[in-house]
Amino acid sequence: MNIGDKVKYMNDYNELREGVIMDVSSSMPSYDDMKFENGVPYYISKKKSAHENKPVYVSVKPKNMDTVFLIIENSFGHSEFLSLNEVAVYE
Repeated sequence: MNIGDKVKYMNDYNELREGVIMDVSSSMPSYDDMKFENGVPYYISKKKSAHENKPVYVSVKPKNMDTVFLIIENSFGHSEFLSLNEVAVYE
């Protein structure tokens, strides 16, 4: 999964819905700038980026994965905020 991919998910009424991944985010304040590639969320490591010219992204640790969510634009143009395990790539 990547940003821009079509995904499917179950809504609050247990109905199958489709949408597009628009962004990735986290409830952790230290994960303020994230990216999402091949189903893996990344955040900027302040430690590793301190001596670099550009930001260094590292993958989110397994213990913090429950803080990560995808922002999905559904077919009605509304945003849904879903955890990684709630969505699947649309085939």
